[in-house]
Amino acid sequence: MDGIKSAQHLGESWWNFFDYCFNHNPTALICEPFWARFIGAFIATGVIAVLYGAWKYIDYRRKYAAALRAEWERGQVDEAAIREASWDGDKAYQSHLPDDEVLQRIRAAVEQRKQTANAPLSGA
Repeated sequence: MDGIKSAQHLGESWWNFFDYCFNHNPTALICEPFWARFIGAFIATGVIAVLYGAWKYIDYRRKYAAALRAEWERGQVDEAAIREASWDGDKAYQSHLPDDEVLQRIRAAVEQRKQTANAPLSGA
């Protein structure tokens, strides 16, 4: 209970000081430290706000420059690299020959493989 009363008494004394310096006699000699701290806190708050605003502005400008750079890089198209990286495997099975001739060549290749597979081994 004594702690609550002492805290209440301390709060009342600070409130009375604030009330005297703010409402009754702001130019009193005893109020100079109060006003010095009050003005200092106000200036510090302003400086912090300006620094935060400048930091956010620089941060936004940096991100905007990075976005513009990324957009420019996406706009650069390297046709040779795209052609080199594209899939050409399906073209290997396309032929300018008619279907009958392709079938004839396949049959000839199969017959040649059968003959080499059935040939006797020499030199053994």
